[in-house]
Order: sequence, then C-alpha cells, then structure tokens
Amino acid sequence: MKRPSPLLALFFVACGGEVLTSQPIALDVGGIKEGDIRNEAYNRDKSITSDSGNPFHEFITQSTGKLDGKAPSRIGVERIVLAVDGDSKGIGSLGLATIMKNVQVYVEKDATVALTEIEEVPEGAMFDVPVSASEDDLKVMQTRMLASDFKVGIRGDAVSSRPQDFDLKVNVQITFVAYE
Repeated sequence: MKRPSPLLALFFVACGGEVLTSQPIALDVGGIKEGDIRNEAYNRDKSITSDSGNPFHEFITQSTGKLDGKAPSRIGVERIVLAVDGDSKGIGSLGLATIMKNVQVYVEKDATVALTEIEEVPEGAMFDVPVSASEDDLKVMQTRMLASDFKVGIRGDAVSSRPQDFDLKVNVQITFVAYE
C-alpha cells in the first residue's frame, strides 16, 4: 500500500474556523509473525512521529498556524482504517482475519486509551473500524497528543488456525481533528 506523501497528508477542512481535519495519517505498525504471538495474543505499537515527514506533527503545526498561532484546545479522532500492507506474506483473501480474531486500536503514553475495539475482524485487506473513544476518554492524552508525543498501537487475540509462516504488516490510518 502506498502512503500519501507528507505534503499530501495534510489537508484541512475548516468549519467556521473551529475544526481542522487531517488527511488519514498512515502508520505501519510493523509486522506480526508467528513468534510475535504470545499466549495467543499480539501487540504492536509505533511512535506517531516515526513516519517519514512526521505528518502528525505537521498537522499540529499547521493547525496552530490556521488558528492564528494558538494551539488547538484538543485533538480528536474522526476515522480509523486498518489495512494489510502489500508486503505481507502468507495472508490469504481473508486479509487481517487470517491472523486476527479481534483487535483494539489504541493510543498510549503514560496512559492507554482504546480508540476502537472490534470483536470479529471482517474479512478483507482494508476496512473502516468505528471510533469508540469519546472526548472524555481522550482527555488523559491531550497534552501528549498536542506535543506529538504518543504511540499508536494494535492488539488483540490471534485466531487459533493461522498459517505456519506469515508476516502480517498492518497499516493503521487515522484521521485526526483539531479543535479551536
């Protein structure tokens, strides 16, 4: 899967100057191999600043600029898409469901906030997952999010009948919103 260039990853929609929305910020959270599954569970995370061009930090910087130099009051999550990276190996037409039984996408640093939880991973290489984290849930992460100092991760349970040799590379795409 191709990532958008950092320049294209930053697109804002202003609603009365109060809400700024990012393009999906894609994070390859790493590969999940058989050896990474412990007690039939997996967990992968990655710093929000680790991708080339640091698109999340650019989103915060541009949001501050659009708000006349004032930092956003809070950051939210509008949309999450999970995708199998094209470099994955041993993953059939079931896509993520080849390995994952359920999944939680989370943000963390000093605290962990689940952005979404799905009990049954749908078949396919790419799908939207509903955002379940509320504004109240994200309060504990606001300082870290505004400072671009947090991780995005996925975790959950693995299916019991998975291929012997696989490398599932997962791409988490999150659309963030910044509020005035």
